[in-house]
Parts: sequence; C-alpha cells; structure tokens
Amino acid sequence: MNEPFELLMLAALPCGCVTADYRASSMDVDLISLEVKGPHCTMPEHHAGHVLNIDESRDALSLLNPG
Repeated sequence: MNEPFELLMLAALPCGCVTADYRASSMDVDLISLEVKGPHCTMPEHHAGHVLNIDESRDALSLLNPG
C-alpha cells in the first residue's frame, strides 16, 4: 500500500524550526508543515504539525529554498 504523502525535503528556518515539504501521492499537491519547533523560536504560530502552505500550482520547494 502506498503512503498518502511522500517526504520531499526538510529545511531549517532562521528561527530554528524545521519544516517539511510533502507531496500527496494521489494528487499534484505539495504541503509544507512545521515539523519541529526550534528551542529558541519566539513565534507563537510556530508549533509542530502546523500547516504553513498547501500549494497546487507552484513548486513548493522554491518556498523553502528561494533563489
């Protein structure tokens, strides 16, 4: 049985949090979520499991690794 999401990459944010980029295997959708809150992060909206972006049209990897 296929997994519903494929992990494409992990990326560290400047605040120390770690995000993950997943692709839904059954449709062409990328989901970026916060996986781990950094120990010194002061952003209250950063918590594990928080979905940061759902993207159907653009390459979500560019959001994690611009330029």
